[in-house]
Amino acid sequence: MTFRKSRFLLLLLFPLVSAQAATLPPGFEETRVATGLNPVTMTFAPDGRLFLCEKHGLLRVVSGGKLLEKPVLDLTGTVDSWNERGLLTVCLDPEFSRNGWIYVYYTHNRDRKDDKHESSNNRVSRFTMKGDVADPSSER
Repeated sequence: MTFRKSRFLLLLLFPLVSAQAATLPPGFEETRVATGLNPVTMTFAPDGRLFLCEKHGLLRVVSGGKLLEKPVLDLTGTVDSWNERGLLTVCLDPEFSRNGWIYVYYTHNRDRKDDKHESSNNRVSRFTMKGDVADPSSER
């Protein structure tokens, strides 16, 4: 076998070796907590709540194993969710338990009538939460 053929064969076999499944720790359980969502990312709060970003602009929370009926934050009126854009991530402030600050990274659409999506820009914004609701007017 020539060097060229053996190198080609090695390149074909390499993905098979690296595509093995991860070994899960003992006691790991997979649990479905919600359906009908379009999640992009998630993060856990210190109190165990699960925050889910939906691409089209809703920030949802799963608390006590149940999806809360109302979103924590609704940015659907300002999020540009075309292509790879949208509400992309949420992070909790290190002092979240005390100050209720959450940070979201999203694509803001400055002009909803712009069909070419040329008026959009990405932004990181901070909102203040009280209970399970973030105040939209607290955006900084």
